[in-house]
Amino acid sequence: MVSKVFICGVLPEESGKTTLARALIRYLVNSGYHVVPFKPLSGHNLWWQYDSYLMNVKLGILVSEDSIRLWRAAKKRVPLELTNPCDILLSIPDYGHYGYGEFIKMILSRDVYSMVSMGRFTLVEEGSVKRVIYYRKGFLFDEDFLERMAKEAYRLKEMESYEDFIHLHERYYERAVDSCYKELMRGAHDMMLIEGFNDSVYPWKGVEDSELVVAVAPTVSLVFDKDEFFEAVHLFGTPYTVEFHRIAELVSPMKIIRLPPLSSKELKDDDRLMKRYSNVVKEIMDLI
Repeated sequence: MVSKVFICGVLPEESGKTTLARALIRYLVNSGYHVVPFKPLSGHNLWWQYDSYLMNVKLGILVSEDSIRLWRAAKKRVPLELTNPCDILLSIPDYGHYGYGEFIKMILSRDVYSMVSMGRFTLVEEGSVKRVIYYRKGFLFDEDFLERMAKEAYRLKEMESYEDFIHLHERYYERAVDSCYKELMRGAHDMMLIEGFNDSVYPWKGVEDSELVVAVAPTVSLVFDKDEFFEAVHLFGTPYTVEFHRIAELVSPMKIIRLPPLSSKELKDDDRLMKRYSNVVKEIMDLI
């Protein structure tokens, strides 16, 4: 049986969940365990994470930098794309396409999904890996990059509105995540580490099978009993839309573990990171 740990973020950005996940994965791998990372949904921004976008162009696929970091921490033992079934590229609307009024309205929007310019669903069906690629005109991205991905896509969809994005996710999201998960589980793994998206506390129904839920914030990791945690999540009806701040006062952590600050060298190197976080990782492992 594969043990699962779910790591989510307390904040919409820069909570530190990928950093803790990398340390935990590398600790387990170096201890002889076969660990698989799983990030059902990831996102990255062309404007603020341009290096990540250039890496996508080089690889010819949409995949977040965080997903690649998790995959490398696990020493690349499984196909990268299966560990990250769904990815969205956020971008900046083209001023010339929308005009000043709509341009300002869009960039000031607090809804991250309103800035989706491109995305990918990866499905494993009938013994083959299939990509569904979608895009929205009027946003900053390289047309050559889109054409390159379109050539290998199972389906290519153009979005004309936010509603189109929602429709695509309703049609493909769970199908992609479930199929990639089943394919990964064909391998011999000891543990799966599932990472959420931003401060979402329910990226996929499979997180309810986790043995632990760890929510990460600057300076601390909050370890929750999974039954109490998801009971609070389900109080809001549709779990996929629930963010951490909505359940923060409804459930209390059974353990709070302090996180040390990290240097740039420790952040870049998985083994250095693991050593710095060694006490944190051991405390989490003792609870599994």
